[in-house]
Amino acid sequence: MSEAIDRHVAPKVDRTKRRVLPEGVFAWMLVAPALFFIILIVAWPLVETIRLSFTDARLGGENYVGFENYNDLFTDRRFHATIVRTFYWMFLSVGLKLVLGLIGATLLNAAIPGKGLFRVLVMPPWVIPIAIGCMGWLWLYNGYFGLLSGMAQKTGLTDAPFEFLAHKTSAFYSAIVTDVWVGTPMVTLFLLAAMQGVSRDLYEAAWVDGAGRWYRFRRITIPQIMPVLVSM
Repeated sequence: MSEAIDRHVAPKVDRTKRRVLPEGVFAWMLVAPALFFIILIVAWPLVETIRLSFTDARLGGENYVGFENYNDLFTDRRFHATIVRTFYWMFLSVGLKLVLGLIGATLLNAAIPGKGLFRVLVMPPWVIPIAIGCMGWLWLYNGYFGLLSGMAQKTGLTDAPFEFLAHKTSAFYSAIVTDVWVGTPMVTLFLLAAMQGVSRDLYEAAWVDGAGRWYRFRRITIPQIMPVLVSM
């Protein structure tokens, strides 16, 4: 009797099937916000820039001129000088960031006292907003009350205030120094993370075989962090 009552009062099972989105549709729904952002911020301005390059766009309107703008660009000597200057900037800036970042990451990855404090001190140039950092460098480069010009005069390097940003050559290298100061901490942290991901077994095996520190760094560390170095 009790079994019959239990069967009678047992709740009914909801046998209606829930609708499940196909995996492909669900994946596109996850990607859609980022895709919309990329199209709005990157793709559309790029397409619009390419379109405008074939016109003489100005405030009063625009007319289609074909490849006339490109012809003027490639025949202008200033364009070629700008390209050379850009590659020179890239070589110096990126090269210094990689070298300094690699040195810094190696030191921070080594067993040295106080490396936790050093890791914190590396962060400010990257954490500080670029605008604020550049304002600080403008003060340093100022010829009349800037720190660098004052030190140069006190040490006898210059006889008068020197405006670092008033001359083409000094302004170029001053901007490179500022860019390296801003970007080196990021490179250092990325390379440090890559170094910490290298298996210690590789170093121990090489040490047992008699490999020195430089050999281990050149044959183990560099190849293992090469993907990060290339991405920098």
